[in-house]
Formats: sequence, structure tokens, C-alpha cells
Amino acid sequence: MTPWETILAAAVLAPAAAAISELAARAWIRRRGRYFVWAPHRRTHHRLDEAALPTLPPLARFEVNGDGERGDPVPKGLADGYRVIVLGASSTECRYLDQDSAWPAVAQGFLAQPRNLALLRAGSAHVGNLGRSLATCEHLDCILEKVLPRYERLDAVVVMTGAGDVVRWLSEGAPAAIEDRPPDLDELFDEHPKRPFGWRPGDLALRRVASMLHRRLRRAPEEHLGAGRGIGRARALRARASEIIDATPDPQAMLERFEASFRRLLRRAQLAARTTVVVRPCWVRHAPDVDRNDLGWMFAAGDLRTADVRAWYSHRVADRLLLEVDRRIAAIAREMDVPEIDPKPQLGPGFEHFYDETHLSPAGCRIVGEAVAQAILRERQGRFVSPAFAPGSDRHADVA
Repeated sequence: MTPWETILAAAVLAPAAAAISELAARAWIRRRGRYFVWAPHRRTHHRLDEAALPTLPPLARFEVNGDGERGDPVPKGLADGYRVIVLGASSTECRYLDQDSAWPAVAQGFLAQPRNLALLRAGSAHVGNLGRSLATCEHLDCILEKVLPRYERLDAVVVMTGAGDVVRWLSEGAPAAIEDRPPDLDELFDEHPKRPFGWRPGDLALRRVASMLHRRLRRAPEEHLGAGRGIGRARALRARASEIIDATPDPQAMLERFEASFRRLLRRAQLAARTTVVVRPCWVRHAPDVDRNDLGWMFAAGDLRTADVRAWYSHRVADRLLLEVDRRIAAIAREMDVPEIDPKPQLGPGFEHFYDETHLSPAGCRIVGEAVAQAILRERQGRFVSPAFAPGSDRHADVA
């Protein structure tokens, strides 16, 4: 073959080989059918904006294991281990807290103490954090449904939900009727098999495969400078808000949708694991001046990500709505015989254990994480599983 014939053959075959490789990569991703809340092996170090988050330590490591959970790598030989996953919205994700300060990590550290491993009758304990900002209860049910096929065994599922539904409903204008629409998978999962492919570089399956390999092999974490600036901007907007809405909208549609989703989620969790624990939502209470506090920024009457928001709901309105959701959570958990814990009595008033209206500080996470671990240990000892317990009995008072 002459040089020119070689060049011509390469010019014809190279695109064909690239197209075949791309199609093979697409088939492989589709066939795997795996959903990951966080991209496996992602490592990001958030360098926090001090003005936006003045009460938090300056570094927040966010590290994801091979199962797409924020948390430590899963121990090898987990056959004698105790495995927990945690579902929730931003108060569970704890994006701006360091890896070891997030309450699911605190729970793992507590469970991993030798005396507690003995109570669990396990050689190790692992808690995977599947929290996702702005996730509603309906979103959490979708997440659990999609990730369950990847788990050979789960010992416990912990759910902390409620605040995400309130925040999202208010941001959507507090509608009296809520439209049925399927969850946006791109919003819930960093990686999933339903994402469409294309022939632009960013839409190629080969690019996704290369990204997976790069994250697995990369040693140095990504650096995110000025993390949390969006909170600072939202806080400044709230300080200049043209209106603070103090009238509570009718929450019936939101509450009904939440109830239906919460029941589905608990049923799915009960089928997936021996133990399900519900953590009731936590937020700043007993702070009448919270609307004037310079740490407040939440409960916007609009989507802060996409809109020029000029109105906010007052803390009194948010407090009423969160209390309504909290009551529904407690009632449904009792009805379905699911252990529920209420950390609020252990959390100080105002911003003692929070860095804004609903997000826990490291000190608040310490309280919640240990309470969750203690609830799991009590269940393992048989305190929560006896059918002799009736709804409203001291079973639930014991963990409140």
C-alpha cells in the first residue's frame, strides 16, 4: 500500500472506529443501568467564602466513595459489617461542612466505636450520605428506588425530610394545586443511564467514561474557591427585599403530596432494610428576631437560582409550615410503626447550632449524628422491633 493509500485508509477508518467506540460506550452505560447521586470518586475541597459563611471553618472537604455516597470508601468484606444509607435534602448533604463534621459522618463515627460495634454484632459500620440539596420527599423516594439495585444488603435506612418540600413549594409560588411531573433525573443524579447522548464533545459517552476513569485515578482533589458566595448574594437580596410576606398560604396541596410521598418512601425503605429511622426536621426556633438576623437568607418567594427574587416569606410563616410538616411526619411514622427521633429539644434556640435557618453547624451535627446512632443501636437491641409497642406508646417518646 502506498503512503497515500495508507493516509486515505486512515482518514476513512479513524472516524468509523471512533463512531464504533462511541456506540459501544453508549451501550455499556445503558446496559449498566446504574444511578449515582454523586459522581463516584469525586473529591472537592470547598474553600468557603468567609463573608458568606462567617461561622463555619474555612475548608469543607466533600469526598465521594465508589458507590456515589458522600462518605468513606466502603470497607472490604462488608459481610460482617453494618451498612446504613441516609436520605435527605441539603440539611443532610451538609455541603459546606467538612467531611467529618456532617451528621451522617458523626453517626458513623459513633457506631464504629468498639463497644457499639459489639452491640451491632458487626465488624465495621458504614454510613453513606445520599443527601441532595432541594430534594423533596418525592425526590427521595425516586433516589431510593433507583439506587437500591446496586446494594446487595442494607441494614438501615435513615430519612430526614420535610424542609425541602416547604422551601421548594414557597419558591414555586406556594401553588394551591401542584402539577404532576416526573422528577428531573439530572437534578437528582450526577450519573444515570437515561441522560441523552449527542455528537457534540460534551454529550459523548466516551467523554463520560473518560471522566469516570479520571476521577478514579486522580489523586489531587478539585479546589472550589469562594464556595457559598451564592448564600451571601441571597442574604444581601433578602436584606433589600421589597416585601416580607407574613401571611401563611394554604398548605393543603403541599401537605397532601408530602404525605403520599412520605408513605411511599417509608414502605420502600422498610422493604429494603431491617431498620428504618426517621429524623424529624430541624430548624431555628424561638427566635423572634430571626427575620432581622444577618445569617438569614432562606424561604424566598421565587427560585434564587434563576429569578431576580424580591420577596421573602417571614420566619413566622416558615415556622408554621415546618411545624405542619413535622406533625405529619411524626403521625405517619407512628402509624407505620417506624422509629422517629426529634433532635429539636436538644438543639439550642436561635442560631446556637445552625449557620442559617435550617442548616446545622458542626456542633448541631454532633447532636443529630449521635442521636441517630443511638436510635440505630436501640433498634439493634430490640427496643424498636417488638410488635407489642403500640402507636403513641413510650417507644417513640424514648427516642424523641
